Amino acid sequence: FFKFGGRKGAPQGGKRREAKSEIPRLTLDDVVLDKEAMFKLNYVVKHHMMDKTTPFKILLWGPPGTGKTHTARALAGELKKPLITLDLSRVMDMYVGETEKILTAFFDRAEKEKAIIFMDEADSFFKERSSTNKSWENNHVNHVLKLVETRKVSVILCTNLYEALDDALLRRIDEVIEYKLPTADERMEIWKKELRKNGLDDDSLGLETLSRIEISGGLIANAVIKANKMKVVEGEDLQVDTLFLQGLASDEIKKLGKSFAAKKICGFGG
Repeated sequence: FFKFGGRKGAPQGGKRREAKSEIPRLTLDDVVLDKEAMFKLNYVVKHHMMDKTTPFKILLWGPPGTGKTHTARALAGELKKPLITLDLSRVMDMYVGETEKILTAFFDRAEKEKAIIFMDEADSFFKERSSTNKSWENNHVNHVLKLVETRKVSVILCTNLYEALDDALLRRIDEVIEYKLPTADERMEIWKKELRKNGLDDDSLGLETLSRIEISGGLIANAVIKANKMKVVEGEDLQVDTLFLQGLASDEIKKLGKSFAAKKICGFGG
């Protein structure tokens, strides 16, 4: 639960905004990862199906956009559970004394709905503590750690900065899954999935040529979505071929200020 209004970012009595709770339509079949990561994810699913009373706590870490958010949604969909995103930066902006109440209410709701809580950018909240931390910040972290440990709620956390996380959080994690730049074979699978998902024919395309571009799944998805939109607007006059998709992939890389010749960009939706 969050309250907004008044000055920008400040809480306000009155209106409340509840985080959306929904069962994602994705499953693990929609995820393309290396064997080790997929093994760990499948283990989490199998273990939870055998023991549904014990919640899991998993940490997904890796460069921005390597598939962490996509996986969180797919895992919830695989388990047919609602996924609720807890924006810790919003909660921390509450009035003094309100933060703990908001966090507790959030876990109360997840427990009641049998939902999974998703915490993105966990390093911004669970960063390693030191003497320079404000006491109220430490109190908030301790409160969340207690909720994570004691409540019957499964939690998925994501971070780009594993080394910055507090050891107290890591001790409470069941599985740590690392996300890496996809291989050529994995990129080919991602191209196939995205093209089919967007209603584009992949049979006539040079998928092997496209897979040699060291681009992430997230940027592949962006390029294919753009191709689909352009096809809708331009109609049959537009030919979506290998060269055209290479150009769109190049555009996605250039958005990040990178040279297409470098081609080493990570990313798949979070």
